[in-house]
Amino acid sequence: MAINTNYQNNDQYLAQIQQQQARTQAQTQAAQQDDKAAESAGAAGQTAPAYQVNLQTQESTDNAQGVAATQKGLSADQIRALHDDMAKQQQDFLAMMTQKNITNQAGLAANAKGEAGALNGIETGAEERNGLSFDLPAVGNTPEEAQAAISEGGQYSVDAVAERIVSMAQNIANGDSKKLEEMRNAINKGFEQAGKQFNKIYGNQNMPQITQDTQNEIMKRLDNVQKSYQQQNDQQASKVNAVAGKEM
Repeated sequence: MAINTNYQNNDQYLAQIQQQQARTQAQTQAAQQDDKAAESAGAAGQTAPAYQVNLQTQESTDNAQGVAATQKGLSADQIRALHDDMAKQQQDFLAMMTQKNITNQAGLAANAKGEAGALNGIETGAEERNGLSFDLPAVGNTPEEAQAAISEGGQYSVDAVAERIVSMAQNIANGDSKKLEEMRNAINKGFEQAGKQFNKIYGNQNMPQITQDTQNEIMKRLDNVQKSYQQQNDQQASKVNAVAGKEM
């Protein structure tokens, strides 16, 4: 699924995610090997050496150019904690991305109806968290421009918002069914946060129908992604079984 180019820094974020995933996978595998070595050493009455690993840590510069690498010696438990922390950051980031998009979409729907103060909660431009950033598409300030933004082909239409969010979730999950479910939960959290913010800004109102339509579309697309993951897993399992059958 193609990444929507509305986010100018999306490629940079995804590159960071992929690098983090590759490093964490390698570190986790090494930690597992160390645990096995520790078990073997313990069985033999020996003391296993503490596991150390060099970790490349990315640090964003003020001008967003270049990456500073810092090496740290970490234990196996610290690596697992780092893995968990990265996963939480990804979930928080996707929840924020969802909340910002949906709050804007709901505000535009209100503005399209000519409701007073409907642009109060709309944000545009760059958003950043934990050194990762994305851009919220700019929108006009008239009811006509708001209607165009949420209509088919607009920056905040059901399809455009669903594409942005699902593409990000899919790229973070990277074929992992469990992680995709975590992304689903993060997205639902983002919708919940958007609902609370909308009610706070515009009074005790229900979210516009377009937001529910968008949530339904996102969940439908995530279901399809999950099915594709399952098919890939089934195909891989069949290949493994076929090879095992030939070796018997």
